[in-house]
Amino acid sequence: MASVLIVDPEKSTRLALARELRRDGDRVETLADAEEACDALESGPFDLLVVDVSARSGSAVAIVARLRVATDALLVVCSSAPTVEEAVEMMRLGASSYVRKPVACGELRRLLPNESRSPTGAEIELATLESLERRQILATLDRVGWNRRRAAGILQISTTTLWRRLKAFGVDPPPVVRPAAPPRLESR
Repeated sequence: MASVLIVDPEKSTRLALARELRRDGDRVETLADAEEACDALESGPFDLLVVDVSARSGSAVAIVARLRVATDALLVVCSSAPTVEEAVEMMRLGASSYVRKPVACGELRRLLPNESRSPTGAEIELATLESLERRQILATLDRVGWNRRRAAGILQISTTTLWRRLKAFGVDPPPVVRPAAPPRLESR
């Protein structure tokens, strides 16, 4: 379970994102103004701050700098009209991510450390699919004696993709053993 602070002047955006995060068991507080966020940070620690910097009366840079000084939490800066220059500046100031609005809940979940949250249904399904893929690849390799070219053909993937998947699974394939060349007949 993560604790999240959402700072966005648009009430509907704040409430929609908060509702989605709460559904997954996270503790969420919402604020309309970044000035209030600094006060809220004094009341308790947060794992994640989501701050909209578009249409701010003050400088977005100053707001992010103040928030970064006030907390070590992950800081996601969002904007409805992002620019490359602003993104570079926000990341330089210590933002963990800079995203375009609307912010997807899944994007935020990927930023949170695993200890502070429970996996979502989609993440469980993805983990299950990855474990199925791993079992299928390893079973195919065992069946063909770890001949990667044959296994890739059966799996209908390239040998490069097969190699990358094995690396992603942390599997070190056995070394390729080539049969010994037949002895040469020497002529006299």
